[in-house]
Amino acid sequence: MAKVRLNKWIADCTGVSRRKADTLIEEDHVRVNRKPPVLGQMIDPEKDKVTVEGKPLLPQKKYYIAFYKPPGYITTRSDPEGRKTIYDLLPLKYQDLDPAGRLDRSSSGLLLLSNDGEFIQKLSHPRYAHKKIYRVKVNTPLTPEVLQKLEAGILLQPENKLAQCQVQEIIEMKTVVLALTTGMNRQIRRCFEALGYEVESLKRIAFAGITLHQLRPGQTRQLKPSELKSLQLPPKTNSGKRHPSQKRSKRQKPQ
Repeated sequence: MAKVRLNKWIADCTGVSRRKADTLIEEDHVRVNRKPPVLGQMIDPEKDKVTVEGKPLLPQKKYYIAFYKPPGYITTRSDPEGRKTIYDLLPLKYQDLDPAGRLDRSSSGLLLLSNDGEFIQKLSHPRYAHKKIYRVKVNTPLTPEVLQKLEAGILLQPENKLAQCQVQEIIEMKTVVLALTTGMNRQIRRCFEALGYEVESLKRIAFAGITLHQLRPGQTRQLKPSELKSLQLPPKTNSGKRHPSQKRSKRQKPQ
């Protein structure tokens, strides 16, 4: 086996990101052949013995799945209020997977999950501006003026950020397909609320080009090799327009 960077090997074996692996090295949790390593160190996984907090590292089987979240479940591992979570539905072998981004309790649709920390980071970080597609139904017929305002952007507080929704398709008077490349907390619902509408249903139907395909609520499927390949090198870009006083978001929020 060819030599690899130590932080990549730690990430591959544990599911953490390379940045987290570097933190483990810096905080003296890692040993290579019983000696403290340095950042950027190269290792031979077949010859070098790597431990984290005294435990030897072994290659971890990676899972990359699409999951159809039904409404009524929250996107977290546990809930102090005892509400149902997506982990009540996921098969046992997927219980250690983490989601890329979230969907709020009332929303449904596509979640991507993995135990590959770097993969999750690439999908979750706002700078990659992955497109997310939603089918949204509201309580009152939509007008051209409302759709224009959604596309122009709604300034949301307290973020002081311009939230834009790209109109992809108008299905009927109360139902529209929208695209987002940003990830503000409950962005679509808050935009419609600002315009005097109430969202009756919100379903994510695609994320970074990945679709639900033929999944039913509560079901999972493994991502195809072609889908994984398309996600390996996402473009770095600015994720939408920002108000002059706005700060860059650090994490994606549920829709």
